[in-house]
Amino acid sequence: MEQINWRDFDAAAFRDARANKRPILLNLYTRWCRGCRAMEETTYKDPRIIQAANNNLVAIKVDAERRPDIDGRYNLGGWPTT
Repeated sequence: MEQINWRDFDAAAFRDARANKRPILLNLYTRWCRGCRAMEETTYKDPRIIQAANNNLVAIKVDAERRPDIDGRYNLGGWPTT
C-alpha cells in the first residue's frame, strides 16, 4: 500500500519545497490524540490524498510533544493541526 512520503521538519525539506515550488503540508500530531489517529487511518490513507500529497506537496510530519517549539509556532488550538 502506498503512503505519504512524510519528511522531518528540517532545512532540507524547506529547500526542496522552494526548489520545486511546492507548498508544504505540515501535520502536527501527538501519539495519544484520538483525532490524530483517526486522521492517520482515514484521510492520510486515502489514495487520492496520498497521490496529491506526494505529487504536489512537501509533506512534513511533526510530533508536537517532541517538538514543542514547532507546536507553539503553528498549532492553532489542538491536534491534529494541519
